[in-house]
Amino acid sequence: MSEFYPSENRDLDLDFADLQTAVARQSSLFDYYASKEADAREARDRAVNKLDVQSARCELDIRKWAVDRGEKLTEAKIAALVLADPELEKLRDEVVAANRKLLDASRIVRALDHKKTAIECAVRMTCSRNYETSSTGAVSDFSQENTRSTLRANLNKERS
Repeated sequence: MSEFYPSENRDLDLDFADLQTAVARQSSLFDYYASKEADAREARDRAVNKLDVQSARCELDIRKWAVDRGEKLTEAKIAALVLADPELEKLRDEVVAANRKLLDASRIVRALDHKKTAIECAVRMTCSRNYETSSTGAVSDFSQENTRSTLRANLNKERS
């Protein structure tokens, strides 16, 4: 696996028995991995720019070489010569590797966003279970508004 997304990434685990820690750590984890994603995006952009510049230089060199020899080259021939350049092949491989790192970093940021949603749902369900009562003991509505109103009502009962 990649450096951004190890197979045993505990940062993505959600311990339902310790929601306080999950809530407390979520923003710093998101910030850390979003920073990694930004670094990976910058590295990818730099690799793409380097490839573009080298491709342009290579094309100019090929055109100059053809003019110096008095040869006429078609655009397709120039494109083929640029594509076949070994130095550019290495740079294209670097772009592919940089894209892979960016995708891995983006994937973990998206996973943390999903984890945030899971934390929100778990907290709502926990609050609903703690403060809502029903005849069957089952929680009937986990909506945010219902949870808030139930919390308010139960807190008001406790104060009375």
